[in-house]
Amino acid sequence: AGPDWRALNFSFGINRLQSFHRELYYQGDSRGSVIDRFLEIANSDQGLNNFESQLAYEAIAIYDLNSDNIYESDMELAPNALIRRQQSINTSGSLSEMTFSVAGNFKDFLMVGATIGVPLVRFEEVKNYDEEDAQSAIQYFDNLQYVERVSTSGVGINAKIGIIARPHQLLRIGAAVHTPTLYSLTDEYSSELTYNYTDAGQAQTGSAISPDGSFEYGLRSPWRFIGNAGVVINKAGFVTVEAEYVDYGSARLRFRDFPTDADIANENIAAQLQPALHLRIGGEVA
Repeated sequence: AGPDWRALNFSFGINRLQSFHRELYYQGDSRGSVIDRFLEIANSDQGLNNFESQLAYEAIAIYDLNSDNIYESDMELAPNALIRRQQSINTSGSLSEMTFSVAGNFKDFLMVGATIGVPLVRFEEVKNYDEEDAQSAIQYFDNLQYVERVSTSGVGINAKIGIIARPHQLLRIGAAVHTPTLYSLTDEYSSELTYNYTDAGQAQTGSAISPDGSFEYGLRSPWRFIGNAGVVINKAGFVTVEAEYVDYGSARLRFRDFPTDADIANENIAAQLQPALHLRIGGEVA
């Protein structure tokens, strides 16, 4: 590395940045049903879509009784009935990052380092939603189960560059730049509906499963700029100050097949997210 370079180090690592493992559950009685949503979609410009209203139609949760392209449901027979509902939401996966780093020490005065990061994304979510007419207040309807599944996988790349200068033995000054992370992501999703009802005294079941859906998109995170300084106060201790600037409004989404929708989403990001300055101050007394 030469006589002026006191050290030169290379490293490789894998870090888990975030865990997505979570379990949620709720239960209660209230008016209204998820079928109301499916019915609203079916009677709108969207019509029957593969993952909600089409499922409800195939499972006989909604129906076109008069063949007039206006859909009805059992829920309309008792719109104020209390429905017992519960849902469990389970998520799993993680955000990890492979790092390739190099760092050097120049005359114990200047220390520089650079890292190439490769984030790895894996996320899965399963929602199990149940409704039941516990008080037998709705004619025909008994209970239903609606299951939604989504998984996200992808990879990204970023770079981090930092420098630390020691103009004096008691003073340290540093700066770093983190480039945006460029992600390439894929969502895969599906849903299914089971609808149980009683007609003419006979228990009936309607069920439907959606096709497998897939959506590819890109995400660019914001730049990060960091500056810090530390000073040793005689033998009494030290104080450090760090400032980090992040413009969250500069994040961008990219939809390969829907560029107009991506433009709208990015306009909302720029309008609703603002730059932030994070200040951190610490110290130690000996």
